[in-house]
Amino acid sequence: LALIVILSLVGGFLVFALSRGNGNVTTRNTLADPEQGAGASGIVLQVYSDYECPYCRVAEVGLNELYKKYPNSVKIRFNDFPLPQHKNAYRAALAAQCAFKAGKFWEFHSQLFEHQTDWSGLSDPRIKFKEYARAASLDENEILACADEKRERPAIEEDIAEGNDQRVSGTPTVFVNGERFVGSKTLAEWELVLKKHGLSEARSGPFK
Repeated sequence: LALIVILSLVGGFLVFALSRGNGNVTTRNTLADPEQGAGASGIVLQVYSDYECPYCRVAEVGLNELYKKYPNSVKIRFNDFPLPQHKNAYRAALAAQCAFKAGKFWEFHSQLFEHQTDWSGLSDPRIKFKEYARAASLDENEILACADEKRERPAIEEDIAEGNDQRVSGTPTVFVNGERFVGSKTLAEWELVLKKHGLSEARSGPFK
């Protein structure tokens, strides 16, 4: 049985929780997921996130710092898990997957989180998505056409199904080699977790 400790519940969102399961995470992996980091230490962080979720935006800070400090040791794999109460999250995920297809996922992904409050409440966020596509050196019209036509919907639906298989119910949820964490963490907090999974300062490397 999993042990779950819930520290805070705000507005129907899970702020932080920790669950220790049996360490097994099943992935469907018929479609590629965006990844960064070499994972030389065998440490994989499988992230389920929602671009409109404010807690995911906070979590992104710690994950980015972790990647920059340990690009050779850890691998971060991003999975879309847009929550139904976030009206623009699915549209953002579609645009990001289109950017992934065009080879500029992380650049566009960063723009979405950095400017989350600018587009999340809009009735039509596409004008902002065009702006972020330009900032990521993407063809803005192609990204919008791809998103509007839902060309990358299968990738998102696979991520959602995979998350449901793992009983993901809140975002952000991160699995570290099968160990589940829900909520944001600072770099220092991630380091404490990952050292239990074999992370070593000696195997860190400069961000390139």
